[in-house]
Amino acid sequence: KEVPKPKKTIEQKQQENLDSGKPRNAGLPWTDDLKIEVADKFRSGTSIPELSRYFERTKGAMVSELTKQGLIEYDEEEDLP
Repeated sequence: KEVPKPKKTIEQKQQENLDSGKPRNAGLPWTDDLKIEVADKFRSGTSIPELSRYFERTKGAMVSELTKQGLIEYDEEEDLP
């Protein structure tokens, strides 16, 4: 029987992200407070690249969250080269 690996703490995941060149919060879940904050900042005119830097997440994560909240419509086919 395999012993499950202990779950990583948020701090361990953040450090792992930084060590591998990813934004600190890449892949971490959005809290309700963060969801509200990202929506408020986007509505006040903050760009997606600025949001990405501020929340330390990828641009793809920002597009995904804003799409889930109905703040933008994202069509993958439009963005293909």
